[in-house]
Amino acid sequence: MHEPEIIRTELITTRLSDVEPEPVEWLWPERFAIGKLSIIVGDPDVGKSFLTLDMAARVSTGTPWPDCLHVPNPPGDVILASGEDDLPDTIRPRLDAAHADCRRITALGDVSFTTCDEQGNTEPLLRTLDLSRDLPRIEEKIEQCADCRLVVIDPVSCFMGGTDSHKNAEVRALLGALASLAARKRVAIVCVSHFRKQDGPAKYRILGSLAFCAAARAVWYVTAQPDGTRLMLLVKNNLSELRDGLSYTLRCLDGNRIPTLDWDPTPVHMTADEACTAPERRTDRDNARDWLQAALAGGPRPVNELKAESQCAGIAWRTLKRALKELGIKPRKAGRGPWTWGLPDEECQPESVAPLAPFEECQRGTLQHAGPESEECQPNEAGELAPFDPAGPAIPDGWGPLAWAGELERKAGLCASTNPELAAQYRAQAASIRARMNGEPDDA
Repeated sequence: MHEPEIIRTELITTRLSDVEPEPVEWLWPERFAIGKLSIIVGDPDVGKSFLTLDMAARVSTGTPWPDCLHVPNPPGDVILASGEDDLPDTIRPRLDAAHADCRRITALGDVSFTTCDEQGNTEPLLRTLDLSRDLPRIEEKIEQCADCRLVVIDPVSCFMGGTDSHKNAEVRALLGALASLAARKRVAIVCVSHFRKQDGPAKYRILGSLAFCAAARAVWYVTAQPDGTRLMLLVKNNLSELRDGLSYTLRCLDGNRIPTLDWDPTPVHMTADEACTAPERRTDRDNARDWLQAALAGGPRPVNELKAESQCAGIAWRTLKRALKELGIKPRKAGRGPWTWGLPDEECQPESVAPLAPFEECQRGTLQHAGPESEECQPNEAGELAPFDPAGPAIPDGWGPLAWAGELERKAGLCASTNPELAAQYRAQAASIRARMNGEPDDA
């Protein structure tokens, strides 16, 4: 096709006195801005996609952000382009587990086109979405939404077409057009990218050209800790003075086999550079060993329970079994009870200090809680345990002191991101019970 001839070129200018100052509009206050391009980076399998789907779920329902529980978050539409996860068996189940309103979330697929040969024969074909030439089509989909507030591209490398991700000029051109789309349509565009396996400052570890970091207004680094906790740490933020990160854990709650994000709103005073320049590079087995030690710190636990929790923490079962051998743990089975794992110096502890079953399983009345007066959980007609009343008795009937203290700590973890005040009350009650059991002064 012959391109039209350019007959006139003019440089567009703007006098700054004609520009009306405007405050930054935030999707997630101080972290992700409306009308701007942001990037989430990290190693594979650390929960980056879980994070973007949690963001999509919150936008679709108007759920407050984990560190801004009292700041309104207007509901809006979301456009999602995923190049690595399937919609039916991965993305939709994860969104459902996060309680998203899927009516407000649109997934972008391949681009259909039709060819015609010299004889006039046509053939319908498909190709992968290409950001270098399909931004007008994405803009059309944004306009078709009632109120689009978020566009997620995960990972951006899957949709770059012929753009060389290592050439600064090409990457800047593509991301510049993407940033212009965000500004023009007043949406937050969040891209996901991966890290190189090398040491050094975080901005130099983003896969591809340094232009990825330069073009984005905010870049956040996601990394996994040995105990399974994920940290969202700052690489750069040109629009805010906020420098603190946040942490979250992937947990299977409410009987769901799909993990969801359990946020801790407490600020994390660490930057991505501090995390990336740690002197020691840890292996997956190191992380699995530390996770297993932390999981068994309270005493022996059922193997099937540990297996489910380790999967939620992103630890392969084979790696966990290798860590088991390194720690010298020998599986045990008492009578008709389940197989258990316990640290070598704790396997002979009395059953009265065995840890509780997970609270979400105890709610269904299928497991027993541990303690000197261990009885089966007694759920109400709705299948739920009665909530703890801080003004009521410290230890309800049928619970041992250590068992109830452990249950309070588990409840605190479950509601930490949605009701920090109640979580603090749970922890204070648990600390009071443990202090009395140890003969210490009760400061609670």
